[in-house]
Amino acid sequence: MKFMSESISPGSSPLGATQEFYRIQKLPPYVFAVINEMKAKARAAQQDVIDLGMGNPDGATPRIIVNKMIEAARNPKNHRYSLSKGIQRLREEIVHRYKNYYDVDLDPGAEAIVTIGAKDALAHLLFAIIGPGDAVVSPNPAYPIHQYGVIMAEGHACLLPMSTPAEFLDQYPAKTGRQGMRARPQHGRHYID
Repeated sequence: MKFMSESISPGSSPLGATQEFYRIQKLPPYVFAVINEMKAKARAAQQDVIDLGMGNPDGATPRIIVNKMIEAARNPKNHRYSLSKGIQRLREEIVHRYKNYYDVDLDPGAEAIVTIGAKDALAHLLFAIIGPGDAVVSPNPAYPIHQYGVIMAEGHACLLPMSTPAEFLDQYPAKTGRQGMRARPQHGRHYID
């Protein structure tokens, strides 16, 4: 990916010179973009395509949800930025749901945050905790953000092929050189020994 430089300092590249984003150059091809290209070519060739790609909804959003969104959008108190951690009541509901599903107690003030999505949350988390050259092990297959987030944070993405969670945990010591990993999936947390 390239951008047009708008530098105005003396001796710098002239207006309009092309430069490249160095982090983007490190990224592998985006798997869903590759799949979309393949689908477009197949459809252009009049082939029938069943899309099992990204998991986008294949139907309309339920009317009750649309109506609630319209109601919320019409309320002037919602026309402001939310708190950085998200709305307190929503964080409380997240913690309540986590307790119901995983039997884990969390503090809504310190251990729950609202983001625009899981990919956004993971990418920002990786920028916060990964340093240049840090190795991060993640399963493969996984969503692209697991690898891309590490690369964008200038870490080293170590992908472990995985057919089952147990296989992933068994391979972890060999890939990282660490003693091991204790998994507590019922608690939604993993710890490195």
